Amino acid sequence: MPGRIQQIRKSIDSRLDSLQAQAEALDAQLASTRREAQQRIERQKRALRDALDHLKKEIQRQSGVAEETRKKLATAIDGLKVQVALGKADALDALGAQLKNLVESIARFEAEAESHLAGAGQQFNAAANIVMRRYVQASDALHAELQAAAERLKREASERGPSLEQRKRKLNQKISTLRHQLAEQRKRQAEKWKQFQRELEPGLSQIAKAFKGLLS
Repeated sequence: MPGRIQQIRKSIDSRLDSLQAQAEALDAQLASTRREAQQRIERQKRALRDALDHLKKEIQRQSGVAEETRKKLATAIDGLKVQVALGKADALDALGAQLKNLVESIARFEAEAESHLAGAGQQFNAAANIVMRRYVQASDALHAELQAAAERLKREASERGPSLEQRKRKLNQKISTLRHQLAEQRKRQAEKWKQFQRELEPGLSQIAKAFKGLLS
């Protein structure tokens, strides 16, 4: 059974948030100067570190989590914050290395965190789940920003053209439509949720493929 963080990552909301972050980052990075692009990356790094600070504080407040577990999680969070702060990439190779390090560091942190939280059971409350979701959103947003920045460095202004802009607009329209569908469905009875998820999966897959096409 997936751990708490993975359950959040696999939720429809989180997947839509991630796709939206990718589309927005690509749009902003392609329109930015190099300095502006770096500033966007630094803002996303700060947002992720802030989210990790909130997660750390919330975990310390959880009476249902053992003291030893809280200490181990705090250490893991501090370790990820260090990795997030590393690097100021303004070249493609350095940016690629930074992105690779982020992906690997997040994977290690989440594997360790899930292991420590496995015994927390139902004692881990709703407030902690909220800050976990904030962490997931922030980590996805930084990943999207780094990925889009790499694309910005690959392409000259003359290569963007109307074709890329048109594809971006179509992608954003699809995401907007799916978000609207999701909002409407939540007003319906809970027992229909699983059926709606099955109906929504093809749309999510199409968007993911469309976004990858932008970077190819």
